Amino acid sequence: MPVRLTLTFTCPRTPATRRRTLATAAALVALSPLFVTGAVQAQAPAQPLAYPTKPVTLVVPNPPGGVVDTSARLLGEPLGKLLGQAVVIENKGGASGNIAYQQVALAPKDGYTLLISYSAYHLPYKGSGPAIQDVLGGQVQVFMTTPPSVMQHVQVNKLKAYAVTGKVRHPGLPNVPTTAEAGLPGFELEAWVGLFAPAGTLPAVVQALTDKVKAALATPEARAVADRTGIEIRYLGPEALGALVQRETTYWGQVIKAKGIQAD
Repeated sequence: MPVRLTLTFTCPRTPATRRRTLATAAALVALSPLFVTGAVQAQAPAQPLAYPTKPVTLVVPNPPGGVVDTSARLLGEPLGKLLGQAVVIENKGGASGNIAYQQVALAPKDGYTLLISYSAYHLPYKGSGPAIQDVLGGQVQVFMTTPPSVMQHVQVNKLKAYAVTGKVRHPGLPNVPTTAEAGLPGFELEAWVGLFAPAGTLPAVVQALTDKVKAALATPEARAVADRTGIEIRYLGPEALGALVQRETTYWGQVIKAKGIQAD
């Protein structure tokens, strides 16, 4: 079972006349490779695979600036070099991500339109970018988010990081305690980013993408961006990512039912 670290983030006080603080709960971002969300065809195509022969689009269901967008861009450039084709990042926010999900679900099953999305808690914003701007502007006092969204602000002391919601400290924020160290044992929250293709995508295409994604994440280029932005890369194969999705779906479904949570 792959190791996943959880990170808790809090952000420093801004040097403004009005005191404002940001509590960012940053969970580990496990950037994972392709997962096909349904049964794929059992047989590979009879002809040799010619893939890709044109640009590949990564659809992001969020505005620019958040952890999903950052992860997509971290992956996109090295992946494009390995594929020999451009990787286009398309931000498709709105409707809680459903516009992007629908676009990819209905796309041709040829590996040219993929979804990069993540598991996280609900925010009353269209993305972490607008929320962080409200914190910086003093409209919001405390906020929980992932490290890539706030790392640059924390490093220049515009925001104060209070805790990392994981078992270990974030390597990019060695002085920020975990939630347990900060006095909240048992409070853990993590998020992960995954790459998805439409159900029914050919196995040969899935394998080609999986191999290239794994290689792209191991490049010095991707590692440098990850270190700079606060992303921790953990590779999960299609089966492992599918199992993770199933576990989290079951767990959060039980939480929602037990607490009587309803959509607004």
